[in-house]
Amino acid sequence: MNRNRHGEAFTLVELLVVIAIIGILAALLLSALSASKHQAQDVKCVNNLKQMTLSGLMYMDDTGETIVEYDTNDLNSWVQSLNPYGLTTNIILCPATCPTNRESSNNAVAGTASLAWYVWPPTTTVPVNGSYSMNSWLNSYDPNITIFSTWIAPPPPVVSNNPQYIFSKPASVQRPAMTPFFTDSVFWNEWPLESDPPASDLSTGASIDITGMQRCTIWRHGGGTATSPTPVRSVILPPYYIFPNNAAINIGFDDGHAEAVRLASLWSLYWHYNWKPPPR
Repeated sequence: MNRNRHGEAFTLVELLVVIAIIGILAALLLSALSASKHQAQDVKCVNNLKQMTLSGLMYMDDTGETIVEYDTNDLNSWVQSLNPYGLTTNIILCPATCPTNRESSNNAVAGTASLAWYVWPPTTTVPVNGSYSMNSWLNSYDPNITIFSTWIAPPPPVVSNNPQYIFSKPASVQRPAMTPFFTDSVFWNEWPLESDPPASDLSTGASIDITGMQRCTIWRHGGGTATSPTPVRSVILPPYYIFPNNAAINIGFDDGHAEAVRLASLWSLYWHYNWKPPPR
């Protein structure tokens, strides 16, 4: 009897083989689940940007103007301007980012590939978290604003020095299918220029002081999402740049569609009125 029981038992080698097979299957399953999660985040983010872009287009259809910014004593960004057009705080947060929590009010903090940006306007009791930026060359500016305060100021120098780049009216957008309206970003506004380099670190993006393309050159989608950011430094080969093949952000365009765009293709889009894509 004892000999029969020993003959039916697993050997140590067989047990190790079974454990190894279970480990391999678990790894494959986790990888598949992770990929599915990233794909779901990508789809939700694209839908967010499409809704945001349609809100902006409805605003411009109603007013005949591009979106006004800096026109009150509060932070009257696109978040407030588009609220009557269905823009809610839940759709300005990419599902691949986490909210940024702060205890003090009246401040603003840039986000990263994995964290939302944060702002606490002085007239609200709760902060605003978001993951997207408006292409602010589509902003109109009140020329009568001269008062400096925490939440109001004339346009930044990049705008004051380049007024010819502003889309003055909705009809001035000549390539709507290639003109970004809203994008994944580390702050709520951006003014890209052809000469802008990418962010030096694709997991962190740029600081508040840098207003150009660096704000949206982050690896948030395409396989290196914010839930597992990979700090990759881009290699500069003027006038174009080398990025990981799957590094991408999502963009809503002025014609109303939204899609994923590889970071390497951002300079091929038409961000401002006189944009001239750098030659390859």
